[in-house]
Amino acid sequence: SDPNWTLQGARTAALLNLGSQVNGSWRNEIGVEGSRRVQELVLAFALESELIHSISMDDGSQMSPNEVKAGHQVRGFRFNNGFTLAFSAEPDMAVRDSSGGLVATVEVKYGLDPAGALERYGAAKKSFESATRENARVTNVYLASCITPEVRRRISEDRLVNREFN
Repeated sequence: SDPNWTLQGARTAALLNLGSQVNGSWRNEIGVEGSRRVQELVLAFALESELIHSISMDDGSQMSPNEVKAGHQVRGFRFNNGFTLAFSAEPDMAVRDSSGGLVATVEVKYGLDPAGALERYGAAKKSFESATRENARVTNVYLASCITPEVRRRISEDRLVNREFN
């Protein structure tokens, strides 16, 4: 219905759309990689400190701490004291006590661009709100690779975030 429509215009629109999709996918991969690296660090520390009783794998199987190898897909683990730490999409990490009560959550936001920092913080807040509905005394930790002055101001005014790390 557009009298000014041209095949070249359609090609240009398609390329712009493709570029936008590739950019979004790339930014998402940066976040996924950041979460993966944080998980590796947490797991390595817990293993090195001999804090882990058993490890849950992504396929549902269980392993002892001495069976896990680099590259294994870990879903979470049980500490020697009965607490558990689960890796997931939301929250990125959840710590539960021995009776299953939510104790702490960690949101990892690894995006590098300052322009998206506020949006990433907003996404983390949604996860923290959900955690707080489950347990009003939960400790919520925000781990980000880019905390702008505006995000820092909002965190300081927000009772949902108990700790943040840049």
